Amino acid sequence: MALKKHLPGIIFLFHILALLSYHKFGYLGHFGYDDLHYAQLADDFNHGKFNFGDHYSYRFPIVIITAISYRIFGISDFSSSLPPLIFTILTLWLVFILLKKKPIITIFTGLSFTLFSSWFIFYADKLMPDIYLAFAVMLALFIIHQHKFGTLKNVWLSSALLSFSLLFGFMAKETIILILPLLIYFTVTDFIMNRNRKFWMISAITGAIILLAYFIIIGILSDDFTKRFEAVIQNSYLNLCSYDKQPLRMVLERIGYQFFAMLIFQGMFAGVLMLLVQIFQLKPKSWLFFDDSQSFWLVSSVILLMSSNFMSISVSAYSPMCLDPRHYLFLVPVLAIPASMLLPGFFEKRKQKILLTLFFG
Repeated sequence: MALKKHLPGIIFLFHILALLSYHKFGYLGHFGYDDLHYAQLADDFNHGKFNFGDHYSYRFPIVIITAISYRIFGISDFSSSLPPLIFTILTLWLVFILLKKKPIITIFTGLSFTLFSSWFIFYADKLMPDIYLAFAVMLALFIIHQHKFGTLKNVWLSSALLSFSLLFGFMAKETIILILPLLIYFTVTDFIMNRNRKFWMISAITGAIILLAYFIIIGILSDDFTKRFEAVIQNSYLNLCSYDKQPLRMVLERIGYQFFAMLIFQGMFAGVLMLLVQIFQLKPKSWLFFDDSQSFWLVSSVILLMSSNFMSISVSAYSPMCLDPRHYLFLVPVLAIPASMLLPGFFEKRKQKILLTLFFG
């Protein structure tokens, strides 16, 4: 009986130990140019240098937190990998908190679908912004979920936390904008259903104030409030992901099948398959009401998948995001939640068992 009570915590600890073991025996150092560049920027920061013409410099979480790690532990592979490892553990902790009252198989599957997704664990100790972004997206959805269904009922606190989580994600990587359609959907549906209106209004106000403060600070430091965007434009170059410059056929292939093909070939599609099984059984009203935890995560997963596929990351032209799996690591923990919730039903409901078997086949 005592073991059963502590089993969820043991499962969480197992995944943390698995992560640390992977780092101990599988870490091979820096992966490419970007992480070496972040290491240089972090060291420059410790020496009072900041390059306002480099858009990577504006990714404050990774630069500043890595700089702190270097200041404490010195420049080494350990101090480079420690911050992303911490944020990976924090992301796993959010998944665990959301699932800890569910059946044991759900807890184990949710954590495993997150950590053991091949690219997620690969970047779990890399000096890159994608783990930071995954944490920020998961934290934002966690706050909304807990305000709706959990214990985070203080509207001012939850609104402030949501705003700060989104700002953290924006500072880590600009592609946090892919969560915007989901936030708009939540806001509109909640206003239609006459619920959580105060939460969304206060979130919009606090978010605008925090974002304004951010741009004011940028303006004070660089003498230009829009310097970060100018740096992005100046550092952009023509490449295979420049869909705004490519023929229409290339763009249609990108949004038609290449995104989902990438998920399949990069080992990130298992959660999507389990999501499809549940979508076929989701009642139409659940898309509007999403008045329970499972439908909330189903709706979140579907809309994030669609925005990842179709949404443009450029405001001046239609240009979907590049098909590099690391850009989509934020999908992994979000998809893991509803995917893990399916498994108990798989063993109990014949219809789900047949559908899941067919999809995986």
